[in-house]
Amino acid sequence: SVIVLFYCVKFLFYMVTVYLQLKGGERALCGLTTFILFTLALITSMTPEKVLDFGLEAGYKDMIVACKEFGNKTGVKTEVDFMSVKAYRGVLAVLSALTSTLLTFPSIRLGQLNTRLLNSPSSLVQLLAHFNMLAPLILSFSWVKPLVKEHLMTQVNMSEYSLERLQVLLILVTMVIRMLTVKLYTQHHLNGASYFMENLKREAGKISYKQIQAKISYTFQYSGVVVLQLLTPCILIVELCLILLSLHFIPSTIPQAHTKTSQIVPSINEFTSQFRSIFPLSFLKSVHGYFIWWLLSSSTAVSLLSSGYYHLATTA
Repeated sequence: SVIVLFYCVKFLFYMVTVYLQLKGGERALCGLTTFILFTLALITSMTPEKVLDFGLEAGYKDMIVACKEFGNKTGVKTEVDFMSVKAYRGVLAVLSALTSTLLTFPSIRLGQLNTRLLNSPSSLVQLLAHFNMLAPLILSFSWVKPLVKEHLMTQVNMSEYSLERLQVLLILVTMVIRMLTVKLYTQHHLNGASYFMENLKREAGKISYKQIQAKISYTFQYSGVVVLQLLTPCILIVELCLILLSLHFIPSTIPQAHTKTSQIVPSINEFTSQFRSIFPLSFLKSVHGYFIWWLLSSSTAVSLLSSGYYHLATTA
């Protein structure tokens, strides 16, 4: 899972650097999006736990207590002052803005292609387009405590652990359905060559044959990048969800193996126990849950804005 996350972030970072090297408005768009998302992340970080319940404060306090206990057990006494909860939330806001910047251009691409799917004559394709845009937005509201969490835990008698598993499973289903519809999005991207020729008939003036050929060939050559732009955010969110689910099934100890590699197992067991003693389960769950919600909501918001912009641009 860590390797998959590394390659997803590596591809998204490489794609952002390529866009920033262009001479168009990609730099301004990336900077503006980063500033807006950083502002929204700060607003989110200042939202009390009674509204958006991720367990960040409780998880961070548990980590501080665990670090102090680990220092007392190992005899390592440090006088390092831990940052306050507000500073911790500020760090999360900066990381949230940076991660959302990596998803800016894939989200814009998704919104652009989703606009083309909405113009499809097939009602099933239009339904899938609406589902891919509205389902993540609806799921992001499931973390709002007064709206969903309190209602399910009091009216339905659902435990917090069951609600967390339900949220993650619904997100996994949504991302799998989106990945299955990548073929439709790619086909509508390839149909962009025909859209270009239709729009060319309405424009005045002359255009050379080489420019038309370059535009059409660019559409087909760029299809591989489009597929990666659509799949990488889904894979990133799916991996975070799987890691969050696996945190509930991590064993406290690793059994000794009666093989030639038994000498390596105690060191792995010791490393795992030390890692869990420094970073408790409540801290890891809160951080993973927050970033799953943030990536889901921020990418969906950018896609909705992109879809609205392209819809107005095409109808104007």
